[in-house]
This record gives sequence, structure tokens and C-alpha cells, in this order.
Amino acid sequence: MLIQGCKNTTIPNSVTTIGDYAFLNCSGLTSIGIPNNVTSIGKRAFCYCTGLTSVSIGSSVTSIADDAFYQCTDLTSISIPNSVKSIGQNSFYYCSSLSNLKLGNGLTTFGLYAFKNCNTLTEVHSEIKDLFDFPANVFQNVNLSNCTLYVPQGMHDEYLIHAMWGRFGRIIEEIPLRYDIISENDRNCEVVHDEYSGPIIVPETTIINEVTYHVVGIGEEAFANCNVTEVSLPHGLEYINSGAFNGCRSVKSITIPREVEYIGEEAFASCDSLTTMVVESGNSVYDSREGCNAIIHTSSNTLVAGCNGTIIPSSVTNIWP
Repeated sequence: MLIQGCKNTTIPNSVTTIGDYAFLNCSGLTSIGIPNNVTSIGKRAFCYCTGLTSVSIGSSVTSIADDAFYQCTDLTSISIPNSVKSIGQNSFYYCSSLSNLKLGNGLTTFGLYAFKNCNTLTEVHSEIKDLFDFPANVFQNVNLSNCTLYVPQGMHDEYLIHAMWGRFGRIIEEIPLRYDIISENDRNCEVVHDEYSGPIIVPETTIINEVTYHVVGIGEEAFANCNVTEVSLPHGLEYINSGAFNGCRSVKSITIPREVEYIGEEAFASCDSLTTMVVESGNSVYDSREGCNAIIHTSSNTLVAGCNGTIIPSSVTNIWP
């Protein structure tokens, strides 16, 4: 169990629990990666971490306790992995900069006031297929009429008529993806090309012929020249092949998961509207140092991909053509 951390903490892979109050009032903490071996995040673990902007939650966490991220006022997005079953009371209370929320398909419980006063929330991406009731105050002081809820394919009507989920101003079904199996033994697959359009959420896992596979890659030119408007990439993704998003001219932001170890040439070429590029904290191969809005290969200091908002750090020595 991690009992106490600080602004410079890197959580070791051997840790299985983030203890109660572990980072309480650690206002200097700006980013944190929670390893895949961690199964629970304790009460008030990151409470009042007002400088925290980036959190990567590992794929084994099953519970987020009460007040865990209470008043993390600089946090702009959070992705709850499929392993999480419960989000405690006040867990994300007053995360006043939170605009994008992704909910994994394992969730069964929201505590009271879980997202109260997240008043900049505009997008919620839900992979939940077994809908459940939750207290009306979970999203208290959030203007849900101005918030878009993205839901699994074929579930629009079920969400729409639900007493709680139906309160969102706009409900849109996610786009189904095509996959190729790359390893039967390891149960791994990759996303492959099709005529995609609209918002894209790549899941952590998918079912092919009644077998569950891990989505570990984005295939070559998988989304090339498609009318994709936004992209969400999952934990566990290991590679993004050449030209994967080439010509996706409407995508404005991209976040690279910390598990990604390979990005091919021109993966994000000709993405004319792209202004934000972020590599999650804890990635061992790539980084977005100094808030540069770019993807940098860490060991070689090579800028792999940039965008309209890129500021090239002085530490960069090479730029990919």
C-alpha cells in the first residue's frame, strides 16, 4: 500500500493500493500514473490536489473511494477504466475544470454528489450497457442540458428513456469499429480501416465471435481521411501504426495512453484542426514535456508529431520529417 506521496512521486508497479489521504493537499502534484497492479484508490487519496491536470488510472482498479479526487480544480479529463465498479461519494466533487468524462462498462454504482459542481462538463462517454439508477444529485450543479452523452451502439433509446441518463441534453451513439485478430493465443486485436465518421471511442476490449480480445493497436491508415470528429484511445493500447489518423481534419485533440510503445510515421499528418496533443504520464517511450502539445520520443529527444498548438521544447534535438 502507498501510504504517503508527494509532488515528485512515481508510483511503483508493486503497489496494489493507494491509501487513504496518500496525496491529500499535495497542490504541487501535476500528473500521476496509477499502475495496472493497483486495485483501489483510498478515501481522500488525491483530495485538494489543486494543481493536478493529468491522471491515468490503471486497468485493475475496482473502486474509487469517497472524496478521492475532491476539489482537483485543474483536472480537465478523466477516464474510468472498465475494471472500476464503484465511484464513491464526492469522488470528483468540485473538479471545476473537468470537461470530458469517460465511464467504463464495469460501473454499477455512483455515490452521492460524485460529480457535483463539475460545472464545465460538456462530454460524457459511457460504455455502460447494464444501466443502473443513481441519485439525482450525482451531477448536481452540472448543466446536463448542455452536455453530450456518447453511448454504446444500439443503446440510444434505452439511455433516452432512463430517468437519470435521459437528462443529458444530447445522446449520441458511438461508431462501431472493425478489427483484425493479431494473436489468437494472447487474444489481441487491432482496429482496421473502414469509412468511419463522427466521434470515435476505441474500447479496451471487444468481442469477436463470442471471444473477448484486447485492443492493443490502431492499424495502418485505420482512420485515414475519415470524417472523424474526436478520438478517445484506451488503456492497454500498445501501438499506433503509420498513417493511422492521417487526414482526420476535424479532430481537435488527442491523448496518447501511457502504454503506447510505438507510433508510426505520419500517424497524425494533415490533422489540420489538431491543437492539443498529450502523452499520459508514465509512458516509458514518449512524453509531452513542458506542456508542448506534441509527442516526443523520450530517449532520442525526437519530436514525432506536432500540431497547431505545438511549442517545441529546447531539449528537442530532432524532428521527424
